[in-house]
Amino acid sequence: MKEKNKAALYLRLSKEDKDKLTKGDDSASIQNQRLLLTDYALQHDYQITEIYSDV
Repeated sequence: MKEKNKAALYLRLSKEDKDKLTKGDDSASIQNQRLLLTDYALQHDYQITEIYSDV
């Protein structure tokens, strides 16, 4: 059985993102990045090992 490539996702909040309601909430930008990168990783057979978020 072939071992999957591993990936870590890095999500970054842009200065223009004003949708963040409170400090603990993920912004729309972060949520979109998480969805896009997760979809890409799954489509290309990557195993996601970590998700980093820089807000």
